[in-house]
Amino acid sequence: MKRLFRLIFIIITILLIILFSGKIKDNESKALAQSIDVYTLLSNYYYDNFINKEINNEKHIKEYNIAENKQEIIIRNYYLKIEEENEKLKNQNIKSTKNAYLTFDDGPSDKSTKEILEILDKYNVKATFFVLGSMAEKNPETLKFIHESGHSIGNHGYSHNYKYIYSGTEKFFSDIEKCESVLKSILGDDFYTKLLRFPGGSSGNRKLEIKNEALSRGYDVVDWNALNGDAEKSNPSREYLIKRFKETHKNKKNIIILMHDTNAKETTVEVLPYIIETLINEGYTLKVLDEK
Repeated sequence: MKRLFRLIFIIITILLIILFSGKIKDNESKALAQSIDVYTLLSNYYYDNFINKEINNEKHIKEYNIAENKQEIIIRNYYLKIEEENEKLKNQNIKSTKNAYLTFDDGPSDKSTKEILEILDKYNVKATFFVLGSMAEKNPETLKFIHESGHSIGNHGYSHNYKYIYSGTEKFFSDIEKCESVLKSILGDDFYTKLLRFPGGSSGNRKLEIKNEALSRGYDVVDWNALNGDAEKSNPSREYLIKRFKETHKNKKNIIILMHDTNAKETTVEVLPYIIETLINEGYTLKVLDEK
């Protein structure tokens, strides 16, 4: 009987051990399963966050690139605008510094000079008259009127005799000084001019020594870089004068225009309004040479 109870006890003990062993394993399996779920969740969490960050980074980079491109466009447009403004100012400055000097040689005359003065007064512009002493003696009142009207007066010599004045330096300056004396006798001893125009211009090796001497004496030797051609023919037509003016003055920033105011130069008087209006329309400021 005792052996039977022992056997039953042993069997029950074994069964209990087996039962408890199964529960432990089951709990371990559950714990393992739970730990796997937590790991997966954590992995998914971090993975999702990583993906979201990457997406956000890409969005940020894209937005940054867009903003950078916009900024570059704004900066480029800004500098383009500055360049445009600078170009405008440059063009305005070029336009504002275009100067024209109307000059008339060989007068004063009793007819053409007076008509020229009336035209200049009408347009409210001033000119420079390179006066011959011999003509000033004949028309002193006209010379006074030139002076009183605010025009500039230069010395063109007394005789306009090429053979005489260019035969030697002393003879040239003798002729110039004689003109100065005539100008002072008419306009007063306080009249002064250092503007000098050689008859026929100062260019050429033959005149170089005389020109250098004139400059050393303080004269402002003035030639020209445009003309109306009124000395190129004996009786030039209006059309010819306009043609020569157009040919010689275009594309020049500062122009000194050669014309003549003797009585024979009737067409010079006729085309003068056209020349003045053209210069004004092209943006030139008309000045006298002592403003140069």
